[in-house]
Amino acid sequence: VLSNKASINQGIQFAQSGKTVNVGKGTYTESVNIDRGLTIKGANAGTDANGIRLEETTVTGGSPAFVVNANGVTID
Repeated sequence: VLSNKASINQGIQFAQSGKTVNVGKGTYTESVNIDRGLTIKGANAGTDANGIRLEETTVTGGSPAFVVNANGVTID
């Protein structure tokens, strides 16, 4: 997902179980539904919370922001 013009849910729809969905920086207004084992990586994935961080990936607009209906899901 390269920008907030696309949705994270679209990225999930195209990803096979066990794959990684990389989400670009920006604000995504949606509720993200994860229905298979995936890794979701935001713009600062793997970055130490105490280190230097770049612009974040933010999910708004849904309550909850993430609905996880699968095992083997990682959100970073």
